[in-house]
Amino acid sequence: LGQEDSVVVVYDPGPPEQLGATEPMISERFTVEGDSLNWKIRIKNRSQAGMVLGELAMPLALNTCFAGETDMSEIYERRVMLHSFIGGASSWILAAPLAGIPPYLLIWAKEGTKLEAIAHVDEYGQRPDGWEGLINVFPYSKASRETRNWYEWYNNHSQAVILPGEELVLNFGIKFIQDYKEINETLFADGKVAVDVAPSMVLPTDMTGHLRVSSKKQFSVTGDDYTTIEKVSSDGTSSVYRFKFGRTGQHNLTITDVDGEVTNLHFLAIEPIEKLAKAHAIHIARDQQYRDPKSFRDGQFFMYDAEEERMVMKPRHGHMSGGSDECGLAEPLSLVWKNVVDPNPDEIETMEYYIERFLYGKVQQKETYAVSTGVGDSYDDEQAYNRSFNYPHVVNIYFAMSKIAEYYGLTRFRDSDGYLLMAYRTAIAYFTLPMYKNNALACGNFGESLYFDLMNTLRAKGYTDEADELQVHLQRKADHFLPQPHPYLSEYAFDTTGYSDAYYFKKFGGGIDGAIPVVSMLRATRGRQPSWPWFGGDVRWGWGASKYPYHDELCMNYMVPQNGRCLLDFYHETGEIDDLRIGYGSFTANWCLVRPDGVARNLYTWEPQRMTYDPWTSEMGTGLYFTYLMACSYAVDDPAFGLVGYGCDVEGSIDGHISVIPHDGVQRRVRIAPFSLFIESHAVKINRVDAEDGGKKLSLLLRETLGKDNEDKLIVRGLPEGSYTLSANYTDIGTFTSDECAAGIRVPVTAGAAIPVHLVRIK
Repeated sequence: LGQEDSVVVVYDPGPPEQLGATEPMISERFTVEGDSLNWKIRIKNRSQAGMVLGELAMPLALNTCFAGETDMSEIYERRVMLHSFIGGASSWILAAPLAGIPPYLLIWAKEGTKLEAIAHVDEYGQRPDGWEGLINVFPYSKASRETRNWYEWYNNHSQAVILPGEELVLNFGIKFIQDYKEINETLFADGKVAVDVAPSMVLPTDMTGHLRVSSKKQFSVTGDDYTTIEKVSSDGTSSVYRFKFGRTGQHNLTITDVDGEVTNLHFLAIEPIEKLAKAHAIHIARDQQYRDPKSFRDGQFFMYDAEEERMVMKPRHGHMSGGSDECGLAEPLSLVWKNVVDPNPDEIETMEYYIERFLYGKVQQKETYAVSTGVGDSYDDEQAYNRSFNYPHVVNIYFAMSKIAEYYGLTRFRDSDGYLLMAYRTAIAYFTLPMYKNNALACGNFGESLYFDLMNTLRAKGYTDEADELQVHLQRKADHFLPQPHPYLSEYAFDTTGYSDAYYFKKFGGGIDGAIPVVSMLRATRGRQPSWPWFGGDVRWGWGASKYPYHDELCMNYMVPQNGRCLLDFYHETGEIDDLRIGYGSFTANWCLVRPDGVARNLYTWEPQRMTYDPWTSEMGTGLYFTYLMACSYAVDDPAFGLVGYGCDVEGSIDGHISVIPHDGVQRRVRIAPFSLFIESHAVKINRVDAEDGGKKLSLLLRETLGKDNEDKLIVRGLPEGSYTLSANYTDIGTFTSDECAAGIRVPVTAGAAIPVHLVRIK
């Protein structure tokens, strides 16, 4: 029915023919209101009996199907990714084209309307491979939980009672937006609450969270008995809060406005990252390495089943137990990079046993450095060496071992240069040996981004010819990637595994401006809704190398940290705070996969009928190891919160003294953005940093954890130009220019000690 500025759709079953319950009359009116469309739904009870509405679901039939599509332009320019915040009164859904080019479609709940649950409903038919299925959002879902055997979802479940002759009215807004900031602007303008959250929705119990709530209405913010909330400031329409969780598990922060409308923000509290990292490494070394000198598989790491508490020796597919591929290389990657930042001699011995007994010589040919797609039980089993995706994992294992040898001197079989050259030779094999579909050139192979660090390390150590050779291959690939609008092909047409490397190759070939198209894509494909399964993450479909191959939408996959690392890098280049927020959310997110006892799981599904982790470790370690590279404590002047810390406690003011106490789990890197300072240690932890006078005076407290006298390379970038005196443990070390500090200065450290270090500019 067309009416001037409206379109009306009516479902009228006719007048009731009998007393008692009957079908309701339903109407939908779409009305133009300024730059948006108002979608009003009326459900009228025309019977003489009360009606209980136990389930009301609204399918979102948008262009989200990637099944069978191979045209990159079609996927990234026309198909959309849905980001749904289903948290009650201020719920919203965003449909963003994958390339990140606006406009984006925003749908939001208006006054008197809420959304409380979301699910894929299979009654619409079987989902083809490559499609998440049809999303349904639920204003009411109590009956859904009962009839579909759902778990209790994050907002609980309710129903609506409609008395005879009365009607239920729901209102939604629909509009195109040009920028992600317009989500909050739209909610605020419409009388809903708008929120900003830092540093993440997966929050370790030793990290402080920050929340800003803005609304035209008065509101309150509450948590459970294990949440402490402190209001920091308020200006009438916006209030800023600090909060912490005292117990692990899911927590809601609940915002209630003066009209009784409720919005839930969904957080997950986890143990401190340092504790989880130690426990996970202990578990891998103790429980996931197979040792039997008589066996061909001696030294191999296997997947672990968190459900059955055992190694997975015979999974359903051979590649899962072949010692290569993502499943076979995930555990050693996670273990070795943990030891780059937190060394343990027993764990390093475990890694060398693995390399000497299994990796180098069985998975990898010693003569050619070719990496197998997977091994069997003897040398006689046929092997292939043409899966390019396996090679970066091996390169990065050797590269990490080189760092461990350099920083701590704890390796026995090779020194730092020995492992460095093994990494180099494997990288050259990757570029020069025949690969399936020429994928070493045509695709981003995740983990490949560290080849740039490998090249720079070779050059710094005097291996100029080797660095030049690697650079030729990297430049060739960068030249191949740079002109392509969508260089995201992987083993599948739609996959997130090539995103990170596309960013770094485009940046290498065209500078930071060359990487901007990838950043736009990353922003569009990563969750920004304040709900822990999604925030900072990317979405994939199908359970792959998992114990239970459900056809679900998956969160916390192994590309979450790697792709988030690109946004953090872009923040370092540009200072764009939104990239810091989403990138830091990616950093903490995957740690929810590690239990306090160190046992890891793979992937999470938020589906109400499951809400579970897959119990196999599978590929998760190929993402988790990047968190050791990403870990950093940021002191920033955030436009929403003022001077705050991401992964650290911060005190002071931007025009005076700033102190930083890191809680990022690694404690090797600190960025003090207001002073443009970046501080990095190699062999010791940074317990505290105090900066004064715009960075002209620095005090650091370093902590040696290995229990041996050492010499750390301390890097301090961004110092105001000039010369600086350096002292350690109150002993003068010397005078250094700001450029020398940026290149790295040597600081002696005492076994097991906390060492005060002072760096002061000479006036």
